[in-house]
Amino acid sequence: MEVYNQNKTEILTEYDLTKGYLTTDYIDKIIPEVQAVQEQGHYVTIAEYPNGGKDVEWVVDVAGAEYQPERIEKVPITVYVPFTEEQLKQQQINTKINRLTELTKDLAQVEAGLVVDGIEERKQEFRTLLNEVRVLQGKQPRKINGG
Repeated sequence: MEVYNQNKTEILTEYDLTKGYLTTDYIDKIIPEVQAVQEQGHYVTIAEYPNGGKDVEWVVDVAGAEYQPERIEKVPITVYVPFTEEQLKQQQINTKINRLTELTKDLAQVEAGLVVDGIEERKQEFRTLLNEVRVLQGKQPRKINGG
């Protein structure tokens, strides 16, 4: 599958789907003129009979073609579109929020009286991620109790 850049000016050999996405678009492709060609061929004897009759078959040597003028066709292509800086930042935020959600479940287990291995490390990771999300959202990081 050929993948074009966003401007549809070159074929890409490498692209990063974590930093962009693929979509379908169209380009104009010039289909050249086709000259008319008369079919050419010859007969081949398949069977001969005692009375002199023959069965023959036409074998095509050069396929015939009708004249077709030059034309332009819309051809579907795949295009790589890089994410905007804002989209990439939102992806980072979403990834961190998903991890925060997982950590919240661990912290809820501790509050319910269950023992969770490595809880202090998870609490620190929670605090760090929370501040990273705040910074990505353009907010000031804040001091959180225990951190």
